[in-house]
Amino acid sequence: MKIVVFLVLFFASTLYAREGLSICNKTSEDFYVLKGSQGYRHPNLTEGWYFIKKGTCERVK
Repeated sequence: MKIVVFLVLFFASTLYAREGLSICNKTSEDFYVLKGSQGYRHPNLTEGWYFIKKGTCERVK
């Protein structure tokens, strides 16, 4: 069952990242919008869906 949940979250994160809706968090206060096609869910964020990417991020003002 855990594998199924993991796969669902993995594909969902990929789709959100491709749509440019990904967000990454470099600090506890600053949020950054990702620019790219690949993203991963940030394990330390709990509100909504947030993703981090290996690379640069753009800060949300």
